[in-house]
Amino acid sequence: VKNNMPKIYEKTAKISMISDWVLAKLSNTIAADPSNAGTTGIFSLKSRDWEPQMAAKIGLKSDIFPKVYESGAIIGEVTKEAANETGLKTGTPVVMGGGDVQLGCAGLGVVKANQVAILGGTFWQQLVNMDRVASHPDMDIRVNPHVIKGLSQAEGITFFSGLIMRWFRDTFCQSEKAEALKTGVDAYTIMEKKASSVPAGSYGILPIFSDKMHYGK
Repeated sequence: VKNNMPKIYEKTAKISMISDWVLAKLSNTIAADPSNAGTTGIFSLKSRDWEPQMAAKIGLKSDIFPKVYESGAIIGEVTKEAANETGLKTGTPVVMGGGDVQLGCAGLGVVKANQVAILGGTFWQQLVNMDRVASHPDMDIRVNPHVIKGLSQAEGITFFSGLIMRWFRDTFCQSEKAEALKTGVDAYTIMEKKASSVPAGSYGILPIFSDKMHYGK
């Protein structure tokens, strides 16, 4: 925005994560939570707050960061305008949310140090809870704040897992698809059963499906 829309950049008073947009529309409060704000690289894992001096170092405004609320905190109320548009009751509390996998971990009960979770969806993410501030020296594994105060999470990501599984099935698993039609067992179930007999490390085969964050295993 600064480089390509300088007039808009100069007018910018506050920024927030895209996930906070609905909260701003409901409550007229621009805010952020640690688990999403931490992905910007302008955020402290220790203080769970913005690091404006980091923005200043790269020539960005340092006074445009909104107040940070922990997940579950009330940030405001549904405004009259929002109530008219949504049917919600004016004055309904608006509560800060959090990152998708971080909230997923909370839902799974992965809320203590050293606990691990794997969540699969558009991406496949493995997370490890840490009660200390740490980062990967080569930035190969990103570390974000958890929605649980006092914890951060090391996060490894595989991209487009569902699409990759479908591509693999359709490209290499014709016999499994035929078996699925014959037996009524889903082809993916058959694939998973066969994959379970492959030793860890897959005989040294390393699939590479993305040029972002290096690769997906």
